[in-house]
Amino acid sequence: MLVDQQPELGEVRENQLEKWRLMQSEYMRSETVRERGWGWSDPEPWNETHETLAAGGFFEDDVDPEEVWTNDYLDAEYEYIAEYADRVSG
Repeated sequence: MLVDQQPELGEVRENQLEKWRLMQSEYMRSETVRERGWGWSDPEPWNETHETLAAGGFFEDDVDPEEVWTNDYLDAEYEYIAEYADRVSG
């Protein structure tokens, strides 16, 4: 239906579909999401990103990844967070 409304999207449809499938399998239902719930942020990817950016000289000041993200505000007990992976695995 979207391509019917925006025909130019037909040119990139397969590429975008593959991106959505990858996002669903690798991110929306990742091991971290299955174990900790929707929205939980695993620190390792943040640390790796920080190291890469720091090595490239992208930061003007010292940045500590531990200070710029947190899981503290995530209600991991809430059913739609805690059971997210089970709900979307169908």
